[in-house]
Amino acid sequence: MDPVSALLSFVTIPLTFFLPGYFTYSALRHERTDGQGVLTLQKVLMPILISVVITSWISMALLVLGVFSFPGVLSLIGIYTFLVAFRFRRKINLRRLPKIVLDRRTVFLILLVVVAVVLFFRPYEETFEQFFMPLSLH
Repeated sequence: MDPVSALLSFVTIPLTFFLPGYFTYSALRHERTDGQGVLTLQKVLMPILISVVITSWISMALLVLGVFSFPGVLSLIGIYTFLVAFRFRRKINLRRLPKIVLDRRTVFLILLVVVAVVLFFRPYEETFEQFFMPLSLH
C-alpha cells in the first residue's frame, strides 16, 4: 500500500465510521444526573452504529440519484458532521470520550465486533463458496 492510500485510509475511516455518529449521539442524548446511564461500551459502539447508518443513507441517496462517488460521499458526510457539530457545539465535548473498562462483557462485545468486521470486509463470493458450497449436492 502506498503512503498516500494509507494516509487517506486513516483520515476517512474515522470520518465515515465514528465522527458523524459521535456528534449526532452527543447532540441528541440527554444527560442523566442519577448516575444510571448507558454502559461505557454502549457509548463507544452507539456512535459507530449511527455513523454506519448515516453513511449508508447518504450512499444510498447518491446511488438512487445516479451520482454515487466516494469523494461525494465523503464530502456530504463532512458537511453533515460540520453542521451537527456547529449547531450543537455547546453539547458536544470531545474531552468526554468514555474510557473502556475491560471486563468479560466488554471483551466479548469487542470480539463480536472484530468478527463482524472481518466477515464484513471479506469478499462475498469467497465467503459463500467456503460456507455453503460444501453443503450443496453436486
